[in-house]
Parts: sequence; C-alpha cells; structure tokens
Amino acid sequence: MVTTIPGRPKGLPPVWNIFQRRNLHFVGREQNFRDIDDALAVAHHRPQVLAGGGGCGKTALAVEYAYRNQEKYDIVWWIRAESQATIAADLAALAPKLARSGQVFDGPRQACSAALEELQSRDRWLLIFDNARQPDHLASYLPAQGAGDVLITSTNFHWHSVGKVQTVNSWAREESIEFLRRRLGRMDEPHAADQLARALDDLPLALEQAAACIEQADILLSQYLNDYEDLWAEMLGQGRPLGSYPMHVAMTWELSFRRVETLNSVAAQLLTLCGFFSPDEIPLSMIENAAGELPPDLAYGLLDSVARGEAMNLLDRFSLAKTGDGMISIHGVIAAMAQDRLPPAERMNWAQVALRIAAASFSFDSQNPTSWHACAEILPHALCSTMCAQSAGIVPTEVVDMLSRIGRFLLKQGNYAEARSLLEMAYTLVMSTYGPKSAQAADIANNLARVRHRLGDLAGASTLYDSALEIDRLNYGPDDPHMATVANNSAMTLVELGRLPQARERFEWAIEVFRKSYAKNHPKIASVMNNLGFVLTQLKEHETARQWLEQSLTITESALGANHPQVACIAVNLGAALRAQGRHDPARKLFDRALLIDQTAFGAHHPAVARDLLNLAQLLSDQGNFDEAVRLLERALAITEASFGSQHRETVLCLRELGRALKGTGDAARAVDCMMRASAIMGKPAQLSHETVVGDEGMLA
Repeated sequence: MVTTIPGRPKGLPPVWNIFQRRNLHFVGREQNFRDIDDALAVAHHRPQVLAGGGGCGKTALAVEYAYRNQEKYDIVWWIRAESQATIAADLAALAPKLARSGQVFDGPRQACSAALEELQSRDRWLLIFDNARQPDHLASYLPAQGAGDVLITSTNFHWHSVGKVQTVNSWAREESIEFLRRRLGRMDEPHAADQLARALDDLPLALEQAAACIEQADILLSQYLNDYEDLWAEMLGQGRPLGSYPMHVAMTWELSFRRVETLNSVAAQLLTLCGFFSPDEIPLSMIENAAGELPPDLAYGLLDSVARGEAMNLLDRFSLAKTGDGMISIHGVIAAMAQDRLPPAERMNWAQVALRIAAASFSFDSQNPTSWHACAEILPHALCSTMCAQSAGIVPTEVVDMLSRIGRFLLKQGNYAEARSLLEMAYTLVMSTYGPKSAQAADIANNLARVRHRLGDLAGASTLYDSALEIDRLNYGPDDPHMATVANNSAMTLVELGRLPQARERFEWAIEVFRKSYAKNHPKIASVMNNLGFVLTQLKEHETARQWLEQSLTITESALGANHPQVACIAVNLGAALRAQGRHDPARKLFDRALLIDQTAFGAHHPAVARDLLNLAQLLSDQGNFDEAVRLLERALAITEASFGSQHRETVLCLRELGRALKGTGDAARAVDCMMRASAIMGKPAQLSHETVVGDEGMLA
C-alpha cells in the first residue's frame, strides 16, 4: 500500500499519502496548471488526464499540483494505477483513514468499497491515479458522485470517454535551462547548458538524472556533455538495442548507474533487483525477509543498517530512486532500463531472485481472510516479478506456481478477468512444458474452469473440467480426493447447463470419496454437502435439501467460524430451501446473515453480495414487499454489471427479478423494459414470470 512519509511538512491535508517530497526545482507547466483549474471549474469532478510519453514529467506535474492546491482539499490520496490490483490495494489503504470509530475491515475488497462509498458522501478530496493504462481499468474505481477531483496520469491519450485530456510535453528550451540553473545552483556555462538541453531533447527525466550526476560527480556541464557524447558513440558501436523508453533517458541513466556502481556495489545491485518489481513502494522488508535468495554482498549490505542507509542515500542523491519509510520507489522507465542493460544470463538470474523474494511473501490461503491483506500489498510486486521471470525464461515450475497462486487470489477477490488472463497463461505454459497429461495441467485446468464458469463460459469450463478429470483419473486413480474436488467443481457447471441428475451423482460421489479421505467433520465434506443441497432444491426435494444443508452449516461453523464467507454461501442455499417450503421468516434471517458476512468479508461491491441481495429480494417479492425488493435488485444489478458486464447470465437473473418486482409496484413500463433487456441478452421471447432462480454463486468451489 502507499505509505506516508515521516516528518511531513506542516499544513498538509489531514489525509495525505503522497510519498514524493515537493520538488524545490520544479519549473514551467503554468499552462497545464491553468488548463486543469479551468477544466475543474467548468466540470467539477470530471477526471483530468495528464497524458504524455515516458519521462516527460506527468507524475511530477501531478505531485506539484497536489502541493500547490493542498489548502483546497481535506483528502489527497495517491493511487498506483498500473493494474486493477494496485488500484484496489491503495484504495483499501485509504479506508481506515476515513473509517468511523470502531469500524474494521476484514478484507481488501471490503476496504476498497468502503473508501469509495465514503468519498461519495464527502467533498474536498483529490484522487491521483498514477500511470493508468486504459479507461476500463478505472471504471469500477472512480467515485460515482461526491464533490471531489480526480487526476490521472497515463502514456495513453485515449481517455476522452472518462475525462478531459491534457497533453504533457517536454520542456521549452528556456525551461530546461532554468531547471539546470536551479538544480545545480549555478549557470557558469550557458552555452553548454543549451547544448545539453538540446542533446536530451528537453526531456525532464533525462535532465534530472544529468543534473544529479553533474552535482554528485562535481563536474562541469561541458564535461558531462563530453561523457554523454562518448557513451553515445560506444552504444552505437556496440549496436546495443534500446527499449520503448526515450534514448536520452537511457543514456543519462547509464552514465549515472556506472558512477553508482563504482561508488557502491550494494546500491547498484539493489537498483538492479528493484527493476524486477513494480516500481512504486517496494518494501525493503520483503527483500530482507528473503535475504537467503540474495547475492551475499547485497544480503549483507541490506541487513547492516549503516550499509543499507549509505546505499539508499546514494540512489536518492543520483535521482535513481526515492527512499523513505522502509520503501524504495523508482521510475517505471528506470525499472525497464535496469533490466535491459543486463546480459541474458544475468537477467535470468536476477529475475529468479526477484520471483523467489515475492513468492516468499505471497502466502495466499483461500480459507483464511486474514492472509488476504498481506497478499494485496505484495500483489503488484508478485505480478511484476512473475511476468519478468517468464520473459527471462525462468524454470516454468516456479512461474506456473506464482501464476496459479495469484490467479486463485484474484478469483477469490472477484477479479475474474485478471484471474482468467493469468491462469490461461499458466495453462499454456504447463501444456507446452509438461504435456497435456501432467498433474499440473489438471490443477490449472480446474481453476481456470472455475473462472470461466463465473464469466459465463459454461462450455469452455465443462471442457476444461472433463480434461482435468481424465488427467486425475490417470495420475491418481478413480477414488482420489483430487478427482473428487474436480468432480465437485464440474458438477456446478452441469447445474448451469441444466444437467441436474448428473450433477447430483457427482456431488454424492464426491462426498463418499471425501468421507474416506478426511475426518467426518472436515469443511471439504461440508462444502460438497452444500452443493448437493443446492441441487436437491432445484430438483424440488426441499426437505432432503434442508437436511444436507443444515449438516453442512453445522460442520462449517465449527471448523471455520460463524462469520466465514463459506457460512454465508451455505446460509443462502439453506434459506432458498426454506423459502421453497414457504418458511419465510427463518429464510429471511439466513439471507440477512449471509449479506452481513459477505459485505464484511468482501465489501459492498462483490458478486457474492449481489447474490445475497438477489435471494433476499426474491423473498421480499414473495411477501409482496416489492418496493424494498426493487431497491435491493437495483443494487444487485449494478454490482453484477460492474463485475461481469451487461451481457452475462447473472445480469439476466437480476433483470428478470427486477422486472418481476417492478411489475408488483405497478411500474409496468420499467418492468417490460427489464424483461426486454433480459430477453435481448438471452435471445428469447420476454415473459413476466414468478420463476425462482438461484445462481451458481450459491455453491462452493
């Protein structure tokens, strides 16, 4: 998460987490500031996007804007926007700052949702989404209302659907020279300053690195310019390829890195290692806790407080990193260059070190919500190091393990699209490395099928489950818990495909296998009992369903606690069975309980919460309380569309029930509209019915 710097200047807003110190040498950008102010005055709360190439100073502009306008805001919050995972983590870190007395959060998703909801009821806040990739990544993380402001920095210029785009270019020549004068505190070589600015194409990041190197090496501008020209000739002679970053930044960085390497090998190695993590807020504790994976001199240097301080101070002075509060941050362009300068063998070695460091800290336990916070904080570094390791050609076993772990974490958090992408990558890697009959292929296929099921790809999920079952049968035999686990998951898809008797057989068989392998009160057995109870409800065997579900609930409460999300899932299914028997009061208590548990565990915008709202609304409609049912269903529909999109089967369920409830209120026009929307998605004629529908989210994976 983003942390606050110690000893921050007085006068800052009460809630402030910008870790960058104010740049005392900041120059120019006055037109950008005026454009931002004018746009916010005309369209308050419409995001302003600062778009430009790498190294042009977008982030520095956003930081300076926050400092200049600090008196306008009570809340200023910096968000790493490279991925949805980092966005959610940083918004989750904001939640405790805004929380009411005694309010606690049991998971990162719940904390993220709470922060967004609180912002919607407040004014005088500024959110800064730094290095955002594309508009759809931010769609679920922009407050829907509230009197606050949003700044976004991005190398992507296509943000017009989200906000007003402000182009950030390189400095004008006079601004470059003024920056060098301020940064160096002298201007004894104006002609050399002009030549250097021209050579560096007036790019702010390159000029900052050049000025820092000139200052630390205590050399003249003309001397640095000569070194720069010599390096250019050297790189051209070597035919060294450049990455996607500007050539001028690559050259100034190389000059600075060579001097740092000569002065302090620990600093140089630390910077190289950080290039394989997400650039912002790399916890030194994460690296130190895995010191056994580091080269010996780097391990010693980091564990010795004096040596560590000297190394980090040197990186700070050369403007290669920002350090403080146990964190180190580097520019994204610098991270890329730290990797690209390495020969293939060294790059592979450092990538493996980074991957193992992240893996040691990313200990995800799907049944233990208390582990989720730590995973959310490490997630951006786990993701980045895994991608770097794969690119470098690291042993597939380690890469697959991390892809699988991260994919399962994102699945648990309801980030299905990102989970699918990672698990598909893992599956392709496993198939090409170990072959289609390996146990690893079965494991990944099972988890990828779970994701595809939730995204509505039932055919794709079913194919993957069948493949996993066949592999497990060959590797473990027909009565192994591995097979039973996959059979349980695959039966959920069979339910959605309308093959209820076959699903029932698989659930019953899985229970028998688990009973032979685990203690009678094991939560795995309870999980399948819950699923069997769900199917029996669908088959109209309500009393038998109730008995299985009550057994499942008793075991799960004893094994995992009364407030575990698994309890909520069982409570929903038991409530549905009781509702089918006309026992509305006990069903209502179960639905209310499930909603409370899921909102606490996952936050207000998780698909599980939409499931709970849907079931509760169905019961309210049965009782004639259509107005309250409409309110709940509108909320469920918003969550479902945000999670799955407007064409998903879960969206159809919400639309149908909303149509039913609206019909009950007498709002025939809106009722017909909902049913027509549902029918358009399904490609079937619209019918206003009183059918009872419980989605597969009522079952456990």
